[in-house]
Amino acid sequence: MYRNDHKTTPAIWLLAFWTMGVTLGSLLVQPALAQDEEPAATETAAAPEAPVRDATLTELGLELEAARLKSALGDRSAAETLAQSLRTVDAPKGSEAAVHLLWGHVYNELGEYDEAAAAFDKARRKAGDEDLETVAEFRRIEALEAVGQDDEAAKLWLKWLGSNEDHALAADARLHMAWNRIRRGEVTTAAGDLANLERNHGWITTDTRSRLATAPASSLLGRDGEAIAVVTATGAADPGLIYVKGLAHRDQDDNLKAAAAFQEVSDRFPHSTLHDHALLAKANTFLTSGAYRSAAEEFGRVTGRATNPDVIAEARLRQAASVFMTGDLPAADALLRGVAADHPTDDVGARAQFLLGEAAVQAGDYQGAVLEYNRVLSSYFDHGVAASAQYRLGRCFDALDRPYDATSAYQAVVSGYPLEPEAPAAAYLAGAGLL
Repeated sequence: MYRNDHKTTPAIWLLAFWTMGVTLGSLLVQPALAQDEEPAATETAAAPEAPVRDATLTELGLELEAARLKSALGDRSAAETLAQSLRTVDAPKGSEAAVHLLWGHVYNELGEYDEAAAAFDKARRKAGDEDLETVAEFRRIEALEAVGQDDEAAKLWLKWLGSNEDHALAADARLHMAWNRIRRGEVTTAAGDLANLERNHGWITTDTRSRLATAPASSLLGRDGEAIAVVTATGAADPGLIYVKGLAHRDQDDNLKAAAAFQEVSDRFPHSTLHDHALLAKANTFLTSGAYRSAAEEFGRVTGRATNPDVIAEARLRQAASVFMTGDLPAADALLRGVAADHPTDDVGARAQFLLGEAAVQAGDYQGAVLEYNRVLSSYFDHGVAASAQYRLGRCFDALDRPYDATSAYQAVVSGYPLEPEAPAAAYLAGAGLL
């Protein structure tokens, strides 16, 4: 949920680009800013080289800042242009660490976090200055988190803090550590980290990044009122905080306020990664409140406005479920078959196929339901709904007065899915069938 996109302080930029004022393109012939490129072998007829750009590292750093602003709006063109520039300029001797550091930031803006981590590691190893080495390692750990390596990053944050507890970035590192723990399910520990962070670094209490961690930690611990209070006190126009407020209202069964918060995220922040999820969450408030017709309409709007394919797939499934709950079984059947056909292997398709069985049961067509549940077991046997489908198969056989088949189905639940919630009831019914 969280990635540290805050701007590097001027002091760190001065440290990272200590060669400011040196004009690039004046020393070397090959494009030395490209990562780890080897000079081409001498040939009798060398291809024309791209023009060498005359720029300083400071100028390129300023271009990176401009590219960051555009990237925040979803436009990576400036970052791509900067990457091309880096391949056509020459690096002053001795500036290798600064160059690698710059490449790492460019890769970050392009969303190429593996490459960013590698570039920051090269900057760390090339650094002749202890502080620059520390900054490069900090950025490398950030990049590792961005590619989902939270376990490795957690170890590295502890090591980094052990060596740099008084560093200017120590508070940021502790904030990263708290987020890391939240993502790994250590919410109670994370909440303690955040409380200590606020005690030892009072300034961070007004930082949106801290609020972004404190609010969801409170919500995940069931302290929804506290989460809402944190967001309200901050007064920040941040999509993440507003979204967390919506989740807290939802968990308090206040669907009206939850829907308003989710709509605020989708309306005010169209470029946020939370935009599509907010659309889905708002539609879901109608489903959970039992307003099924309104829910079906809202989920239909999500499919038209969202761009995230996972969100669109979920919205289609929930739209079909909402129509099913209105009692319009033919319409629900058509929608569910469309979803199942488009998702033959994933969890969305599995749930759609299961609901086709439920629709058949609702219509009193138990033989048809047997066919639908069997399709779940043949095509989605390793998905979460498989145990439910096996159990419901037994209930259908009972309704069809086929006790032997029903008992076999219940036994399959007990033997195949012993830890699922259906297992105890299935064991009882299987035992009753054997009497």
